[in-house]
Amino acid sequence: MCLLSQREQACITVLQTVPYSSKSYLIVETFNSMSANAKILSEWYFQLARHLETGVPFPEAWSLPAGPAHKDRRENTRQLQDGASIADILRHSGHWLPKTDRALLHSAAASGRLPETCQQLAGRHQRLAQARHQIRRKLLYPLLVFHLAALVLPLVRMINFEAGLSGFDLSAFSLQIAALLLPLWSLIALGSYLANTRHPALYGLLRLFPFLRSYAREQSMADFCDVLGSALAVGITPQQAWQQAADCVHAGSLRRANHTVQAVLEKGQDPAPAIAAIPTLPKDFIAYYQTGANSGKLDSVLLDLSRDYELRAINKLTAATAFYPGIALLFVGGMVAYSLFEFIGSYLDLLDSFTG
Repeated sequence: MCLLSQREQACITVLQTVPYSSKSYLIVETFNSMSANAKILSEWYFQLARHLETGVPFPEAWSLPAGPAHKDRRENTRQLQDGASIADILRHSGHWLPKTDRALLHSAAASGRLPETCQQLAGRHQRLAQARHQIRRKLLYPLLVFHLAALVLPLVRMINFEAGLSGFDLSAFSLQIAALLLPLWSLIALGSYLANTRHPALYGLLRLFPFLRSYAREQSMADFCDVLGSALAVGITPQQAWQQAADCVHAGSLRRANHTVQAVLEKGQDPAPAIAAIPTLPKDFIAYYQTGANSGKLDSVLLDLSRDYELRAINKLTAATAFYPGIALLFVGGMVAYSLFEFIGSYLDLLDSFTG
């Protein structure tokens, strides 16, 4: 059931021209704080779906006070009230609305499935918020221990049993603390900046770390299948659907696969054999794509596959939250053990000087 006004329906065809710059989106939003918070987006999408289902006009539903408090969203609301089309809103939504969300809303508006898609996006952001909360909770204790160790260990190493605290060097103490904490906070700041600006480099950064590399790969496939399936479901041509899906990810393997498929589609050929010959595509994606294409239910098959990839991504993220805190605690434990040995050695040397 389509819940858009006639004026908005007339603008939907313009949505085909909405650009999706690959430089403005990054799959991994786990560390993103500059764009709308995942929990806030989830609640907003739930309310948006509920209002649309009851027949509330889209401009009024969009401007719900419970939505993300972002200047671009406020500007979008004003534009809607002034008569702007949905296409204009999606085109100028800015970073507060993730690019995958824009692509899915694009397809939903073209098919009159906005309420269902908003429910889907609400569930996705709810799962993201839960994963983010889990990460913060599991990282809190190792971070506290690390900071405590960074304060205590330099002090222990600087204790002189003969001179006491009279030989304490505050500058050296501060430098040792900075040497321990500066790399950690530099990495946190870099990750936050890349996530906040949705910089493509974050995808490459995550690929340097175990589990996070797998998470980025699985989440990329989840978003790719989600956008591709949604686009095909509303009748968008396979060529356009593949391009939209590729524009929403930073995975080089998917972008190269899109170039191959585009070349085949331009010739009017069946892309299934070409897809099967692409070694960088997951085997399960190839198998499901062929099954869906043969059964005539490619869109629904891809949407189901997207849920599977999303579940795998969450599992990888959960594994990362167990692995990296453990590494951090081992590192802190090693520093504590080293400092204790130094401390005991100094103490024994002092005893030897007394007994000698």
